[in-house]
Amino acid sequence: MTITSPLPSPFSSTPPHSSSLKSPSSPLPLMPSPKPTPTSSSPTPSPFFFHVTAHALATGIPVCGYISITIACPYTGPVPSCTIADIAHALLDMSCY
Repeated sequence: MTITSPLPSPFSSTPPHSSSLKSPSSPLPLMPSPKPTPTSSSPTPSPFFFHVTAHALATGIPVCGYISITIACPYTGPVPSCTIADIAHALLDMSCY
């Protein structure tokens, strides 16, 4: 009996998404948080976002930037509009649409 899995083998020599990088069917979604996260003390996009975006754009993958919280966070309350503006400018600087 042979069991097949829809998941790629961890022992495969080909990265699981290598074919999708050649001809992407949809843009890469990018969603920085307007509030500090457990892994970041800054609400602005981290350098990680800049590296991921640069790599995606260099390989022909469009990047769509989202801002998930624009007025208030249901857990922590209001978000200053200047913070949202900073995130929007950072996304534009990274060539996100």
